[in-house]
Amino acid sequence: MRGENTRSAVPGDHVLVTGVFLPSLKGAGFSGGSQGGRAAMAVNSASGGLLAETFLEAHSVQLLSKTDDLTETSEPTEDEVERLRDPEMYSLMAQSLAPEIYGHEDVKKALLLLLVGGVELAPKSGLRIRGNINICLMGDPGVAKSQLLGFVDRLSTRSQYTTGRGSSGVGLTASVMKDPLTVFWFAPCVKTTPPRTNTPYFLCSPPSEHDLRLAQHITHVHMHGAAPTTTEASSLPGAEQQNLFSLVELRRLIQIAKSQPAPAVPAHLADYLVGAYVEMRKEARVNKEMTYTSARTLLAIMRLSTARARLRAATEVTKSDIDEAMRLMEASRASINATTAGDFDRVGRPQSYKDIIYHIVRELTGAGDGTARLADVMERCAARGYTPAQVNEVVDAYENLNVWQTNVGRTRLTVVA
Repeated sequence: MRGENTRSAVPGDHVLVTGVFLPSLKGAGFSGGSQGGRAAMAVNSASGGLLAETFLEAHSVQLLSKTDDLTETSEPTEDEVERLRDPEMYSLMAQSLAPEIYGHEDVKKALLLLLVGGVELAPKSGLRIRGNINICLMGDPGVAKSQLLGFVDRLSTRSQYTTGRGSSGVGLTASVMKDPLTVFWFAPCVKTTPPRTNTPYFLCSPPSEHDLRLAQHITHVHMHGAAPTTTEASSLPGAEQQNLFSLVELRRLIQIAKSQPAPAVPAHLADYLVGAYVEMRKEARVNKEMTYTSARTLLAIMRLSTARARLRAATEVTKSDIDEAMRLMEASRASINATTAGDFDRVGRPQSYKDIIYHIVRELTGAGDGTARLADVMERCAARGYTPAQVNEVVDAYENLNVWQTNVGRTRLTVVA
């Protein structure tokens, strides 16, 4: 490429190039000997012969996407934008992402927000704040990591799927490269390991309802040779049946969401964000988790919340967007800190959200005279990823048991037992 075509595309772009097919003159020329006449007639033997390297001299470069033949490029209609504002679209689009893979709801929601992307900021000072979301999937072999990433690769209009050498056959977490010949060796265990007496009970005897839904999903995929097309076969029984989106429909919806104007963060949410971040930092110092909360965590929450607002075709980020972003971050940390005391009891049994919310309330009321503001309880629980509906459910349940009482305006909570 020369002239105005220079740097018109970057590696990874799909382009349509129009030009002239020519032989390469690289290395060609005349020998520069002392005898001018003979040198002028003798062509360098390195470039002589019947075969020559060729190249395409580009005259026109048109940027394409790898799915131009499948993706509609027309402007979104008002009905399509209004469709994104449906409160059920977020969950439905996440279920439509790799529907042949059962479960992984939070992972699918995070990947959906990754495809939409956050807001990129470029202040006048020259500092650039990226809006792209990065996700690292880690897990045991056979938990559908490659299947999820492969679906995202097919769904994205511009992507490149790569794998590490030897990772598919052996696994990067269970092998050590000895030399470039892909020879793997393992360290022998010279000490007898103690019996695993603290194995969580849900690994020894998983819930039968979850097993039933998982078996039905796998059986449906193998019987029909395709993923379920409705949410009834892939979600909780009794739920309202809704049709899942096809790959083309889902790509179109994501394209419309990405074309929406960048949503702004209102000023009244600044204090809420600051308080939630400070609470996460305080909790990380107390619990001594394997992960730590830094300013990058706050940036990740901002990217996820703006991506969810863009997915709703909204012009402003709402408190629910921030709560969902913090919930996904908390779910990510909980998947790594599988043995933290905040989610498991002393014998390794997982605590429900009711137990965790109860302990949060007891912690807040124990610091003073046995009372706490419900707004503080809501804020602390939101930082842990729990919704106001879950908090109200726990407050009502323990109030009926006379463990605590709320005032008439339901603004304060007092422990009586």
